[in-house]
This record gives sequence, structure tokens and C-alpha cells, in this order.
Amino acid sequence: MKGYHFILDAECRDKKKLGDQELINRILLELPMLVGMNRIIEPLIVKGASYNPGLTGVVILETSNILIHTFTKENKISIDIFSIKEIDEQAVTSYLNRFFNLKVIRQNLVDRL
Repeated sequence: MKGYHFILDAECRDKKKLGDQELINRILLELPMLVGMNRIIEPLIVKGASYNPGLTGVVILETSNILIHTFTKENKISIDIFSIKEIDEQAVTSYLNRFFNLKVIRQNLVDRL
């Protein structure tokens, strides 16, 4: 079985959105559908500690998971998608850019397994 790990690290030009729990939940609900994956649980989102403010959200998929970390102090976001299905990096980045107006720092697609 082959796997893919898409990693995106970026700056966000709208700091408020990085702390928007409803937006992160929406993304974790919609992003699996965009890339043709099925959720097996509802998204889980937790707030970061006071020394590391932001949100961490995860959704478990049939094919693996999507994980989002936001860092409100630094205006940064990190997204990891792991799947046994191929990942359309361009579709994911375009979708996220609609919400966060991203300045991509690093974007990698790694073959796994």
C-alpha cells in the first residue's frame, strides 16, 4: 500500500481567522470531500496553551487524517494531510487560500510507505 503526506506551512494575512474555531471546523468538514476522502469521525478542535496560542484540529478519515495547527502569535498555519489516496496539492492550497490569503513558506508532497 502506498501513502501520500502533504505538508503545507504558511503565513496568514488575516490573524483573526487563525483563531476562528468555526472556520477550522468548516475546513475539516469540507476538505475531505474536496479531495475525495470520507470522514469517520467529526472534527476535534482544541485551543493551544497560553504560551502557544492558536488552534489544533484533526479529522480522522477512512484513508488516514487531516491535521491543522494555527499559531496566532506568529500568524502561521501548518496543515498535514496523510492518505493512501493521491492528494491534489493545488486543489488543497487553492481551497485554503480562499480563507487565509496564504503566503506559502513550505509545501511538500512526500511518498510514504
